[in-house]
Amino acid sequence: MAKGDTWSLIRTKDGVEGYVLTASLSVEPVFNEINRTVWVDASGLKLRSEPNTNCEVIKELKRWTRLHCSGVSNDQWYKVTLDDGTEGYVYVSYTTRKAPPTPTPKPTPTPKGKKSSGSGGKTKKGNSNPPPKITGVNGESIVNIAKSMLGVDYVWCGESKGGVDCSGLVVYCYRQVGLGVPHQSNSIKTRGTGVSRSELTLGDVIVYDLKGGDGVADHVAIYAGNGQVIHASSSKDAVVYGRLDMGTILTYRRFIRS
Repeated sequence: MAKGDTWSLIRTKDGVEGYVLTASLSVEPVFNEINRTVWVDASGLKLRSEPNTNCEVIKELKRWTRLHCSGVSNDQWYKVTLDDGTEGYVYVSYTTRKAPPTPTPKPTPTPKGKKSSGSGGKTKKGNSNPPPKITGVNGESIVNIAKSMLGVDYVWCGESKGGVDCSGLVVYCYRQVGLGVPHQSNSIKTRGTGVSRSELTLGDVIVYDLKGGDGVADHVAIYAGNGQVIHASSSKDAVVYGRLDMGTILTYRRFIRS
């Protein structure tokens, strides 16, 4: 309300007036550290470079985009990181801590002259694969699990047989042998143990920068041997085989101890 050289008269949002040291005031928002996952709850939410509406808009976010929050200011702004590593700020009021709803599968029409099997719903591409052979906590088991997911639909943020994204496939495969891996490519980049290309073995995770050489991890895959990987491809809309050298490799990570 009134700023002086030493003391300033202020009013809180609750209407309480009083004096504080001018040196303790800041025009920049103060962020409290948090560790929270939220989702965009609006269409075209602007991801900004700074916590104000006069700064650059980095991109517009689709509804249900997942955000990893590391800071919050006065319940107005979140400091966030996207799954592809992009950082910025968003309005708190346009987000929700409630996970996106699971789509309800549409019943498959029964052809004329045939009786319905009663199963209904969409048959996932990967459901016809045989169960994986799990021989223990080892790379061979990881690859066998990944093979059992071939053909499963690509689903953003998915990590189950109903659908996976690239890091979700890694999360799913390792979860089956009792190991936890973060569901974010840029986090996987620094977890586990780094190995060299010559040390690659079955089940190791390859971390890629496919979008432009900026060093930000935006894709991961599981090494399947013989220069091949298994990964959830957004362009193929499914879990598929791919080449080890399909893009710029940032690091090779190992999550299973020898």
